[in-house]
Parts: sequence; C-alpha cells; structure tokens
Amino acid sequence: MAKDVKPKANAPLTEAKLNENKTTEDYVAARSTDGSEGTRYKKVYVIQAVPSWDEIKFDHEPNLVGTLSEALVRGLHPLGEATFEGSNVQADGVSVELTYSVNVKPVEDNPTGAETLAPSESKHIN
Repeated sequence: MAKDVKPKANAPLTEAKLNENKTTEDYVAARSTDGSEGTRYKKVYVIQAVPSWDEIKFDHEPNLVGTLSEALVRGLHPLGEATFEGSNVQADGVSVELTYSVNVKPVEDNPTGAETLAPSESKHIN
C-alpha cells in the first residue's frame, strides 16, 4: 500500500493539488514563482549592480508596474499598487535582487475583476 506523501512546506502547489484544498493563499502560492506571503504576490528582479548603486535613487516605477502585469498573467488580480520590499546585493558583488509585492486575489475569487488594479491604471505609469 502506497503512503500518502505530503508536499514539503515550501513546495509549490500544482493546480491539480489545489482541487483538494482551495484557499486563497494556496492559489497565490501556486502561481507565484518568486514566493508569496499569504495573499501578497512577490516578484524578484535581478539587475547588474554598479559602483554608484543607490536603492533610493533607483527608478522603481517600471518594476512596480511589471509586478502588477506579472500577477495578472498568473491569474492573480492586483488589489492595489505594488510596493518595493527591498534589495539584496548578491555574493558575486555584481548582481542585486530587487523584491516587489502586491496584494492579490485569484481570478476564481474575483471573476468580474471589479477590485482589480490594471497596470495601465497604476500611478506609476507616466
């Protein structure tokens, strides 16, 4: 008799697995490639660090809008503006990870999209 193997706590859920346990957090986790926290979708961008790298002066607007777009493509409706979470200089000293997040609702929980902030409606669009 085969044992019922449970996925690791951090293992991504597949859409088929969600049929058994359909919480909003499960849908967000299954559709987030860079991680999630509850209903916050996370997106990580990697850029080349330059000697004058400055987190505060960096133009985050394209990545903020890109985070909204990525969430939509993955079937997650953004419920507001994306925010910059922070940066992490990699051990190679050349790359910097920039992490952004946004509260989302799976399309299954928001079929009309009434609460959705479209990237074109973002305050970060010039």
